[in-house]
Amino acid sequence: MESIQNLIDWTHSVAARGQYAYLLIDGAQHEDSHLWLERRNIHYVSLFDGTDQAALRGIAPLLVPLNECHDGMTQNVWKWALDLGARAPCLSWAECSLPLNQFIVHLGHFHSIGLNDRQVMLLRWYDTRVMPVWFACLSDSQRDIFTAGMFSLKFLDRFGNATLLFSTHVPKICFVGPSFGEQLLTLDDAQFAMLMNASELDTLIKHIRNVISDEVNLVSNKKLYEFVGNYQAIASTAGINDLDRQTQVVLLALYTSGKGIEHPLFQSVLKSPPSNIDAFHALIASLPDAVWMAGPPLWDFGMEKPVFPLKFDEYES
Repeated sequence: MESIQNLIDWTHSVAARGQYAYLLIDGAQHEDSHLWLERRNIHYVSLFDGTDQAALRGIAPLLVPLNECHDGMTQNVWKWALDLGARAPCLSWAECSLPLNQFIVHLGHFHSIGLNDRQVMLLRWYDTRVMPVWFACLSDSQRDIFTAGMFSLKFLDRFGNATLLFSTHVPKICFVGPSFGEQLLTLDDAQFAMLMNASELDTLIKHIRNVISDEVNLVSNKKLYEFVGNYQAIASTAGINDLDRQTQVVLLALYTSGKGIEHPLFQSVLKSPPSNIDAFHALIASLPDAVWMAGPPLWDFGMEKPVFPLKFDEYES
């Protein structure tokens, strides 16, 4: 994670260059974050202002112009923001040539995006799990439009690592776009699918936590994401694409540190998995102890195999 001093120094260096330093918080992951800012008379703008979601300030993305903070307050703001970012993927920051009123208008164009079928989708690109996928799915020209006026954009990822998403010595010109809130970009089907697929891992892990929360809480966040992502990919390659059946595959992997997936009996399941959810549950439940005892649990406390069937919908929060 970035040190507070490095970020304070960055804020000062941006101001020394005559540019603007902005901090962006995804308020949906820390509800009512705006109250912390208001109690300290720190200027911020909700990116929901001027939209149909304007009243939802408690879950709005919040843009803070750091140039307006005095030295002591800059330190407090960064300390607060880093704490939020360490607990949820919600923090990003940018160096920009645009003053606040212009930057707000620019970012307002990405509150929603157009789709090929003339529909419109709200886009939470400031969720830092979404941000790198959003950036990667854009074409070069679309990326230039999104980053117009910016010198750099960084964020804390879901593991608390500071990641540089974009950097340039000469920012693209911020041209006059459509009216505030109107879509500036339209995604094709492949780009839309890329965004949707990016959310599948987070959804799967959320449901795994609902099933065996105590156990997976013993595993580090980074290790859990890497592990579940690997076995989700194995399931998808075998044609197991729905959340319910993927949950069963990943549970077996978690309870055996992956060894149960390598067992010949389960490999035969992967070659021809039942598409019917109940049939798949029954098949998993019928696997012998040799499969479930093929390896220790990922959290390595020698827990017994789960009692099946573990029904996906029984654990929804």
